[in-house]
Amino acid sequence: MRHIVDWRGVSVSYREVRNRTREEYGRLFDGRTFEKEPHHKQRVENTEALARRFYTGGSILDVGWDSHPIGYRFAEGDYIGIDFLFHYRRGFPRVQAVVSDFDSLPFQNRPLFDMILWCEGPEHSLNPYLTLKGLKPVCKGRIFITCPETTSLNWEHKTGIGGKRGLKELIGSEFKVLEIGDVPPFWIYGVGQAKSVEEA
Repeated sequence: MRHIVDWRGVSVSYREVRNRTREEYGRLFDGRTFEKEPHHKQRVENTEALARRFYTGGSILDVGWDSHPIGYRFAEGDYIGIDFLFHYRRGFPRVQAVVSDFDSLPFQNRPLFDMILWCEGPEHSLNPYLTLKGLKPVCKGRIFITCPETTSLNWEHKTGIGGKRGLKELIGSEFKVLEIGDVPPFWIYGVGQAKSVEEA
């Protein structure tokens, strides 16, 4: 059985973490609309405007999309949303919803997507570097990532990215970094470009 080190430095089975997270999210949602913090709507609107600026057309993979499909209103091609469980997908009929863990994507490592959105996601990952490594083979264009400037570690937020410098290092581990900036209020974004064969 595969083991990983969680955010507390404790070695646990991957299945245990996945099932625990699903159970905790299930209790949190419990069939009701998730009550976000007051500034969440503003942040999502700002994130969408930024993502639209870097979108050059084509297909989109939205990773962890379920509660806020960022590219839904501006996508021109196929729009696939991937998450490990769904609560909101009924409100977004055009999204091709895929249930999967992010480190074992069901796309056979083919460069299918012109843009990957991973918004409000890295802080929820036990290993964002591993997740990004899994996203790299299916991206033929740009990746757009957002996360908090600072992170309080808890059952939901498992990783501190380390501000703009940490986000730049994360994106740079697999992509060419194009831009790092702010998503008001209190969040940051980064944009990466898939590397050419010569740059890889």
